[in-house]
Amino acid sequence: MTGMDLEEEALAFASLDIKNRKTTKVKSKKKNNKRQEIIPYTHCLSCNTAVSDAFCPNCGQKNDDMRRSLFALIADTLGGIFSFESRMWKTFGALIFKPGKIARQYADGARTRYSSPIRTYLVVSILFFTFMSVSNTHFISFEVSPKDKAQTQSQLATDIPDIVDTEENSEDLAKEEIDDIVISIGRTGADNQASLNFTDFELQVKFFTQDKEIYKLTDEELNNFVRPNTRNSNTALDLNLGFDQSEKIIRKVLSNPKSFNSTVNTWLPRAMFLMVPFAMLLGWFFNSGPKALLIDHLIHAIYLQSALFLGILITISASQLLSGLGSALGLFSFMSIYFMLSIKHMFKRGWIKTVWTTLMGGFLYWFILFMIMAAIVTYALTATALEI
Repeated sequence: MTGMDLEEEALAFASLDIKNRKTTKVKSKKKNNKRQEIIPYTHCLSCNTAVSDAFCPNCGQKNDDMRRSLFALIADTLGGIFSFESRMWKTFGALIFKPGKIARQYADGARTRYSSPIRTYLVVSILFFTFMSVSNTHFISFEVSPKDKAQTQSQLATDIPDIVDTEENSEDLAKEEIDDIVISIGRTGADNQASLNFTDFELQVKFFTQDKEIYKLTDEELNNFVRPNTRNSNTALDLNLGFDQSEKIIRKVLSNPKSFNSTVNTWLPRAMFLMVPFAMLLGWFFNSGPKALLIDHLIHAIYLQSALFLGILITISASQLLSGLGSALGLFSFMSIYFMLSIKHMFKRGWIKTVWTTLMGGFLYWFILFMIMAAIVTYALTATALEI
């Protein structure tokens, strides 16, 4: 290689070195400018320790005085809201259509793709109970409505065959027998007890109905439904209360469903929250292992509870097309299948053990939940009746 070639190579190398230095300098300058925007202070504002990062190494405070202009504050707030909503909607979609996926990923350490279980549960609970309150939707309601004439005659033909089949029975005897078919509240009592006329009226238990959909008895119908028990019949039961007192209690329960559901709305969130640790222990009892620790079952239980609330919201929407009872049965069937698929994807067990866990664990879960709901309904009826 000649001297000229060496000189040219040296110049080319020097030129490349200078270019790299300039590029590095520009990148470093940009990096420093960005760092200066993120870290405006060299010492912690709380403990005065030297800070070279986003957080103080001594006390952990963020190296930011949080002072913002109004427009910057609005921009940060909107950015946080849209980011939160985007992640939450993504969580809702995966929670409904991919049972067990979010819980498994979160338990395995993927914590940023979806919302955390606690945040998801709180958001879904707030949305659920706010919707129930604003829409005046009742979890459960008792509707008393008059029967139509054909239905009444059909029931009479079933309940009093002697009157229908025997020609010797006079019209007065039939009327006397009809008046005796009365169901009242309590045990056989005195003549001044109230009785309920289920011969001409029917009682229906409805789920997920709005206040406007519940039939309201007129004063005349209510007086016909609740009337004094004037005979000591073996089929008549009483409250051990006077007629006036009994009528007030029944009228209160039937005419004020909001008071009843207000009590249900108060206690149901507490009961559902208590079902979370129960579901955790129930799952841990049937499934345990390196991939099924107690914390894994807690995460799974919280997401399951959130899915149940979302399922109820969907059921309420479907109840506009289907009957309340049909919607409730649909919810039960959907959650049973969802529970099985969620266990399968969460704990990666075989189908036999998954089905066994679903049957036994699901039965115990729904049984306990049903008993709690029955206790809440009983308490709500009692509390409503005593508000007289």
